[in-house]
Amino acid sequence: MTKESALHNPGNTQHLPHLEAMYRQHAPQGIRYAYSMLRNASDAEEANQDAFCRMLTKSAEWTSDEVELKLQQFAAVFFTTLRNLCIDQLRKKRQLQNVALDDVPELVAKTESTTIQQLEAFLLKSIDQMPSYWADALKLKINGQLSYAEIAEVLESTHSQVRTWIFRARRYLDSELKMSGYNTVDK
Repeated sequence: MTKESALHNPGNTQHLPHLEAMYRQHAPQGIRYAYSMLRNASDAEEANQDAFCRMLTKSAEWTSDEVELKLQQFAAVFFTTLRNLCIDQLRKKRQLQNVALDDVPELVAKTESTTIQQLEAFLLKSIDQMPSYWADALKLKINGQLSYAEIAEVLESTHSQVRTWIFRARRYLDSELKMSGYNTVDK
Protein backbone atom coordinates (compact mmCIF):
# COMPACT_ATOMS: atom_id res chain seq x y z
CA MET A 1 0.00 0.00 0.00
CA THR A 2 1.26 3.45 -0.89
CA LYS A 3 0.17 7.02 -0.32
CA GLU A 4 -1.04 7.10 -3.94
CA SER A 5 -3.38 4.16 -3.42
CA ALA A 6 -4.46 5.60 -0.05
CA LEU A 7 -5.50 8.86 -1.73
CA HIS A 8 -7.16 7.07 -4.62
CA ASN A 9 -9.27 4.93 -2.28
CA PRO A 10 -9.39 6.68 1.13
CA GLY A 11 -12.36 4.63 2.37
CA ASN A 12 -10.31 1.41 2.49
CA THR A 13 -9.30 0.72 6.11
CA GLN A 14 -5.99 -0.76 4.94
CA HIS A 15 -4.97 2.78 3.95
CA LEU A 16 -5.46 4.27 7.42
CA PRO A 17 -1.76 4.19 8.38
CA HIS A 18 -0.79 6.11 5.22
CA LEU A 19 -3.58 8.63 5.64
CA GLU A 20 -2.74 9.10 9.31
CA ALA A 21 0.92 9.68 8.43
CA MET A 22 -0.07 12.32 5.87
CA TYR A 23 -2.32 14.03 8.40
CA ARG A 24 0.36 14.01 11.11
CA GLN A 25 2.87 15.46 8.66
CA HIS A 26 0.72 18.47 7.73
CA ALA A 27 -1.59 18.98 10.72
CA PRO A 28 0.72 21.00 13.02
CA GLN A 29 1.50 23.61 10.36
CA GLY A 30 -2.11 23.59 9.17
CA ILE A 31 -3.44 24.26 12.67
CA ARG A 32 -0.91 27.07 13.23
CA TYR A 33 -1.83 28.65 9.90
CA ALA A 34 -5.57 28.33 10.52
CA TYR A 35 -5.11 29.79 14.01
CA SER A 36 -3.25 32.77 12.56
CA MET A 37 -6.29 33.48 10.41
CA LEU A 38 -9.14 32.50 12.75
CA ARG A 39 -7.53 33.28 16.13
CA ASN A 40 -9.46 30.52 17.83
CA ALA A 41 -7.85 27.17 18.63
CA SER A 42 -10.93 24.98 18.27
CA ASP A 43 -11.96 26.70 15.02
CA ALA A 44 -8.41 26.21 13.71
CA GLU A 45 -8.41 22.50 14.54
CA GLU A 46 -11.83 22.07 12.97
CA ALA A 47 -10.83 23.91 9.80
CA ASN A 48 -7.67 21.82 9.56
CA GLN A 49 -9.64 18.58 9.86
CA ASP A 50 -12.27 19.80 7.38
CA ALA A 51 -9.55 20.66 4.86
CA PHE A 52 -8.00 17.22 5.16
CA CYS A 53 -11.40 15.52 4.89
CA ARG A 54 -12.25 17.53 1.79
CA MET A 55 -8.94 16.52 0.25
CA LEU A 56 -9.75 12.86 0.93
CA THR A 57 -13.28 13.19 -0.44
CA LYS A 58 -12.03 14.77 -3.65
CA SER A 59 -9.11 12.36 -3.96
CA ALA A 60 -11.49 9.45 -4.56
CA GLU A 61 -12.52 11.19 -7.82
CA TRP A 62 -8.94 11.79 -9.06
CA THR A 63 -7.42 9.73 -11.84
CA SER A 64 -4.17 7.87 -11.16
CA ASP A 65 -2.18 10.64 -12.87
CA GLU A 66 -3.95 13.30 -10.82
CA VAL A 67 -3.27 11.42 -7.58
CA GLU A 68 0.45 11.32 -8.32
CA LEU A 69 0.54 15.03 -9.21
CA LYS A 70 -1.56 16.06 -6.19
CA LEU A 71 0.64 13.98 -3.90
CA GLN A 72 3.71 15.84 -5.16
CA GLN A 73 1.92 19.14 -4.51
CA PHE A 74 0.06 17.98 -1.42
CA ALA A 75 1.16 20.85 0.84
CA ALA A 76 0.10 23.51 -1.67
CA VAL A 77 -3.25 21.85 -2.39
CA PHE A 78 -3.91 21.24 1.32
CA PHE A 79 -3.07 24.84 2.33
CA THR A 80 -5.15 26.24 -0.54
CA THR A 81 -8.12 24.22 0.71
CA LEU A 82 -7.43 25.27 4.31
CA ARG A 83 -7.08 28.94 3.37
CA ASN A 84 -10.39 28.89 1.50
CA LEU A 85 -12.15 27.24 4.44
CA CYS A 86 -10.74 29.86 6.84
CA ILE A 87 -11.80 32.70 4.55
CA ASP A 88 -15.31 31.25 4.32
CA GLN A 89 -15.48 30.91 8.09
CA LEU A 90 -14.28 34.50 8.59
CA ARG A 91 -16.90 35.78 6.14
CA LYS A 92 -19.64 33.94 8.03
CA LYS A 93 -18.45 35.38 11.33
CA ARG A 94 -18.33 38.91 9.88
CA GLN A 95 -21.89 38.56 8.73
CA LEU A 96 -22.94 37.52 12.23
CA GLN A 97 -21.11 40.27 14.05
CA ASN A 98 -19.34 43.30 12.69
CA VAL A 99 -16.66 44.44 15.10
CA ALA A 100 -14.78 47.60 14.27
CA LEU A 101 -11.01 47.56 14.40
CA ASP A 102 -11.23 50.50 16.81
CA ASP A 103 -12.80 48.14 19.36
CA VAL A 104 -9.48 46.32 19.80
CA PRO A 105 -8.05 47.47 23.14
CA GLU A 106 -5.06 49.76 22.80
CA LEU A 107 -1.81 48.70 24.40
CA VAL A 108 -0.66 50.29 27.61
CA ALA A 109 2.61 52.20 27.79
CA LYS A 110 5.59 50.05 26.83
CA THR A 111 7.80 49.32 29.82
CA GLU A 112 10.01 46.43 30.80
CA SER A 113 6.89 44.70 32.11
CA THR A 114 5.29 44.51 28.65
CA THR A 115 3.83 41.06 28.37
CA ILE A 116 4.01 38.60 25.57
CA GLN A 117 0.23 38.82 25.23
CA GLN A 118 0.43 42.55 24.64
CA LEU A 119 3.13 42.12 22.05
CA GLU A 120 1.10 39.39 20.36
CA ALA A 121 -2.00 41.61 20.35
CA PHE A 122 0.03 44.43 18.85
CA LEU A 123 1.45 42.15 16.14
CA LEU A 124 -1.97 40.74 15.29
CA LYS A 125 -3.40 44.24 15.01
CA SER A 126 -0.47 45.28 12.79
CA ILE A 127 -0.91 42.22 10.59
CA ASP A 128 -4.61 43.07 10.22
CA GLN A 129 -3.66 46.53 8.99
CA MET A 130 -1.19 45.43 6.30
CA PRO A 131 -2.34 44.49 2.79
CA SER A 132 -4.01 41.08 2.84
CA TYR A 133 -1.64 39.48 0.34
CA TRP A 134 1.36 40.48 2.50
CA ALA A 135 -0.34 39.01 5.57
CA ASP A 136 -1.39 35.81 3.78
CA ALA A 137 2.10 35.21 2.43
CA LEU A 138 3.70 35.88 5.82
CA LYS A 139 1.26 33.57 7.65
CA LEU A 140 1.83 30.76 5.16
CA LYS A 141 5.61 31.15 5.52
CA ILE A 142 5.72 31.37 9.32
CA ASN A 143 2.76 29.31 10.45
CA GLY A 144 2.37 26.97 7.50
CA GLN A 145 6.13 26.58 7.03
CA LEU A 146 5.64 26.49 3.28
CA SER A 147 8.32 27.23 0.73
CA TYR A 148 8.07 30.31 -1.47
CA ALA A 149 7.07 28.08 -4.39
CA GLU A 150 4.27 26.45 -2.37
CA ILE A 151 3.03 29.85 -1.18
CA ALA A 152 3.03 31.05 -4.79
CA GLU A 153 0.79 28.08 -5.70
CA VAL A 154 -1.58 28.72 -2.81
CA LEU A 155 -1.86 32.45 -3.53
CA GLU A 156 -1.80 31.95 -7.31
CA SER A 157 1.18 34.22 -7.73
CA THR A 158 4.83 34.04 -8.69
CA HIS A 159 7.79 33.01 -6.57
CA SER A 160 9.39 36.46 -6.83
CA GLN A 161 6.14 38.23 -5.95
CA VAL A 162 5.77 36.09 -2.81
CA ARG A 163 9.35 36.91 -1.77
CA THR A 164 8.57 40.61 -2.23
CA TRP A 165 5.34 40.39 -0.20
CA ILE A 166 7.06 38.60 2.67
CA PHE A 167 9.96 41.06 2.64
CA ARG A 168 7.55 44.01 2.72
CA ALA A 169 5.42 42.42 5.45
CA ARG A 170 8.46 41.86 7.65
CA ARG A 171 9.74 45.39 6.98
CA TYR A 172 6.27 46.78 7.81
CA LEU A 173 6.12 44.87 11.11
CA ASP A 174 9.63 45.99 12.01
CA SER A 175 8.66 49.61 11.31
CA GLU A 176 5.45 49.33 13.36
CA LEU A 177 7.33 47.79 16.27
CA LYS A 178 9.99 50.50 16.22
CA MET A 179 7.40 53.30 16.00
CA SER A 180 5.60 51.83 19.01
CA GLY A 181 8.71 51.68 21.13
CA TYR A 182 9.44 47.97 20.92
CA ASN A 183 13.08 47.09 20.45
CA THR A 184 13.75 45.00 17.37
CA VAL A 185 16.85 43.12 16.37
CA ASP A 186 18.65 44.63 13.41
CA LYS A 187 20.29 42.17 11.04
